[in-house]
Amino acid sequence: MSDSQSFIDATALKTALQELDAHYDALPEEIKQLGVLDFASYPPPTLHNAVTQLWDDHMRPDWRDIAAKLEATSGAPRDEESERRTVDELNAQIDEAELVDDEAAMGPGGPDYVLRNRRVPATKGNWRMVSADVEAAGSDDQA
Repeated sequence: MSDSQSFIDATALKTALQELDAHYDALPEEIKQLGVLDFASYPPPTLHNAVTQLWDDHMRPDWRDIAAKLEATSGAPRDEESERRTVDELNAQIDEAELVDDEAAMGPGGPDYVLRNRRVPATKGNWRMVSADVEAAGSDDQA
């Protein structure tokens, strides 16, 4: 293994993942309804287990500070106007984007950025991945 890799015992990983699941399951229902992609973009900053050790070893050194700030603001009212402007800007960029073939994309004059479109299921197992509002907006797009 290289210095940028870590080995983790399966039992330690399973235990750590169970701890994460228990932590998130204990959150208030209104936070859980926001979806995992909202409240679990970082592991809990106060948790110390195999997963957070991997984050300590391989992610940016201030991830715990960032996670604590995000955790403190989770569920706070959103700036809907700002979010709408961001979505409008992204949609405009998507509408203006040019499709390029794979060879052109790999050359020295290739694109500045690449967009990959993915669909996320609204729920997976016991967990809501995205909020009901996001799910409904996705349903409207498909109509």
